Amino acid sequence: MNLDELHAWKLHDTLTIVQAALLMAGVDPAGEQDYVLQNQEINRPANFTAYFEAIKSSIRSEKLKADFEFYGGSGNSYEEVNWGESIIDAEELRAWLLLKGFKSAFFFGEEVKSSAAQEKRKHTSELLEILEHAITDNWEGHDPLNPPTNDSIDQWFADNYQNTKGISNVIRESMRTIMRPLKHR
Repeated sequence: MNLDELHAWKLHDTLTIVQAALLMAGVDPAGEQDYVLQNQEINRPANFTAYFEAIKSSIRSEKLKADFEFYGGSGNSYEEVNWGESIIDAEELRAWLLLKGFKSAFFFGEEVKSSAAQEKRKHTSELLEILEHAITDNWEGHDPLNPPTNDSIDQWFADNYQNTKGISNVIRESMRTIMRPLKHR
């Protein structure tokens, strides 16, 4: 996959489920999105179906949110959903992928960097990954005279992990404490 060719897709705030699954598979949606669901399984990009079904499954179990498009206009059941045209938030998808340990080059690229300590570590967990994401986004490169506030970090958690199971208020407060240097407490 040539990441430079896919770079324009990073500008999208939302993606269809088909676009997301194609990007996860390393395929430019522009060339496939209109007909990939009509193709027989053998003619689809590698892993597309697994990614597409995983996204659908997480939507059904309410781990991901979607704006549904329905066949024939309106509907009220999953059987009437046009999954190919339904929309998901790109940042929410990215957070879900991170939680699942899926760090594709397109969605994370150079942003997913391992520290020397992390490279030595053999164990990780979903919460450790979220903590690392929080540190990267909130603390790395911050103004030393104006550290992130608890309110701004809480807003970051709400924006990135609001519907993620396991992120309770207690966990969020603990992560805020762990990532805040002693000199900023």
